Amino acid sequence: MRYNAMMISFIFLIICSGPLMVMGQTIPGDSSHYGSGDIFINPYVDEGNEPGFLQILKWFWERKSPDTDDSTIAVTVSRETPNLTQVFNPNDSLLQVTWIGHSTFLVQLDGVNFLTDPIFSERSSPIKWIGPKRMTPPAIPIDALPPVDFVLISHNHYDHLDLPTVHALGNNSKWFVPLGVKIFLESEGITNVEELDWWSQVTIGRLKIFCTPNQHFSGRTPFDRNECLWASWAIISPNQRVWFAGDTGYNSFQFKEIGGKFGPFDLALIPIGAYDPEWIMRDHHVNPFEAVGVHTDVRSKFSIGMHWGTFTLTDEPIGEPPRLLKEAVRAAALDSASFVTVPQGRTILIR
Repeated sequence: MRYNAMMISFIFLIICSGPLMVMGQTIPGDSSHYGSGDIFINPYVDEGNEPGFLQILKWFWERKSPDTDDSTIAVTVSRETPNLTQVFNPNDSLLQVTWIGHSTFLVQLDGVNFLTDPIFSERSSPIKWIGPKRMTPPAIPIDALPPVDFVLISHNHYDHLDLPTVHALGNNSKWFVPLGVKIFLESEGITNVEELDWWSQVTIGRLKIFCTPNQHFSGRTPFDRNECLWASWAIISPNQRVWFAGDTGYNSFQFKEIGGKFGPFDLALIPIGAYDPEWIMRDHHVNPFEAVGVHTDVRSKFSIGMHWGTFTLTDEPIGEPPRLLKEAVRAAALDSASFVTVPQGRTILIR
């Protein structure tokens, strides 16, 4: 049993290391993310220099997972009881965001509620009793959410596209996904879904939603790597702008282009965890110092760190990402309040 559990966890790490009117439009862009056949690629990553299977296997068997004792989690991951009155009665003239955990946020903007990469399951895994387990429960249970108008999915890894959550939300919400993910959702009975390529756009009410680039990979088995696209998302209202980074590594091109086209952003949601060991993760997950680079490149006025404090996916200590983020913000001579972490469950108002 222990061997089976470890092998499934290893496979996971390989894979992951009322309707609204919608109108779609494609913005001409480059095709640099199209590889040979039906495979997508990262334009700024040398795939030939990525770690090999045997190297990753050796790391997996020798790794020491970070301390996930309850007392450690309680000290390092701040949580607070959500203000459901505020969540259910947002001021439509303000931008409001609540961190539910991992990369899942409830964003409320211009009278619209949407979720980013929602995962409410106990485990991030194809099997409910094996795989990375939550250290902290969702700050708001899925059945306690206000109506969700749409969902943004950045890619199809299990910690970002969670099937039990997909089934729970169902077709009551509109799903926006990168290329290749639609057919998977349709196979699960989700028909209220639209897939977009990088730089494509849809309009939903007064919001414009742009599928924007990032640097990652995709796959739900060892055999479908990069058959689906990965993406970040820009959400633009008449008065405010939000950017959701998804999972990403850093390069000095894509984020500056996003900032040039759509910035400055009033809010950016940027990952700060899952970066250690660097020799495996560097191309696909930013560390806190690189996250500050992303924040600067996209011209974010205010950013919140995500992708930490919920699942133990890599080797860095649980409390290290927020600590290093403070150091990185200070080293970049930025306002300490411009890029922060927040307690799970807290609702932030952005004027």
